[in-house]
Amino acid sequence: MSCLDTSDKIILDVVDIVSSKLDFVNKEEFYSILKEKYKLDKTNLSENLDTFHLALKEIYGIKHLSVERSLIRVLHERELNGYYELSDEITVFLLIVKVFSTDVNADLENRKKN
Repeated sequence: MSCLDTSDKIILDVVDIVSSKLDFVNKEEFYSILKEKYKLDKTNLSENLDTFHLALKEIYGIKHLSVERSLIRVLHERELNGYYELSDEITVFLLIVKVFSTDVNADLENRKKN
């Protein structure tokens, strides 16, 4: 197992918390699907956020938005409580928002065309 960098640790921490809190997420099954179908595990989430985002959409459908909002909320709450350095939290926040906002940006572009 490779050594996790700060971003990996924060993302894993936040994903773990959210997958434990949401009643429609079975944490063990979720991690199993990520590993088997998407080749994602706890050591490579941060460098594969696009795949993680796709997995959330395919696994949870429209509820993926709830998962993603919860991830951002927990990330911010943990930073406010001193779990993370502000600079680390901002780095991870920017990574997550960049990936999770791709759908919103694509939808806006489609609306402009129509």
